[in-house]
Amino acid sequence: MQHRRKLTRPAYVLEKLALYGRSRLTMDREDILMAFYPKTGSTWVRFFLYNMLSESASAASFDEVNAAMPEYGNPSMFTPWAFSPRPRLVKTHLPHSALLFASHPTMLTVRDPRDIVVSLYHYARAKRTLAFEGGIDDLIYDEEMGMEAFFKHFASWKSRAGLVTRYEDLKSRPIEAFGGICDFCGIEGDAAAIEAALEKSSLQRMRDAQKASAESFKNHDPAFVFARKGTAGQWQEHFDDRALAHYEALCDRYAFDLYD
Repeated sequence: MQHRRKLTRPAYVLEKLALYGRSRLTMDREDILMAFYPKTGSTWVRFFLYNMLSESASAASFDEVNAAMPEYGNPSMFTPWAFSPRPRLVKTHLPHSALLFASHPTMLTVRDPRDIVVSLYHYARAKRTLAFEGGIDDLIYDEEMGMEAFFKHFASWKSRAGLVTRYEDLKSRPIEAFGGICDFCGIEGDAAAIEAALEKSSLQRMRDAQKASAESFKNHDPAFVFARKGTAGQWQEHFDDRALAHYEALCDRYAFDLYD
């Protein structure tokens, strides 16, 4: 398995450090951090929140949402917040760092780590800059993108999150689960408003939004579908006894008990 790891490129490292530093300087104490490990529903949640906050009746593209909803360490952090005076909602995939993150209200969204691996596998195979050529077994144990990376991310945020939401609950109990996110973010909306925003953020709408986006997927295989399935339990088709034992050992090591 070969990765072209960007962290070995000095120019990339310097660019990211500058973006992190500038992002840190722009953070207001009322900003709400939204911590997501990759493939735990960050795009879905951000589309939903955008649709709750926006008055537009038309469907947004990925480019529009990515520009309007800031991400820590991304140029979107320096765009004026369109939904002021509401607190800014700042996404991050980063683990918690005392150097980068002060004390901000934080919501954390998690997903079954075994399904994360399956989703990451399809993503890594399609993203050209990752140059991933292995199988799911390789990914499970990979130091950079493997399953333990999720557990480390979760452990870094667990004690700091005022709200922890399971991706599976967003799927099975959407009105309640997304309503909890709205409450935490101070966004008013009854069940009808939440349902309408969810309809505008549906799987098909997300796929249509991908087709309408010029920039967000330029480094991916043309056949790649970002909103692929999102179903629970996909891992059962891919995990052998060794992989399952590895998962259970990580659960014990990191005191993770959110899934059976």
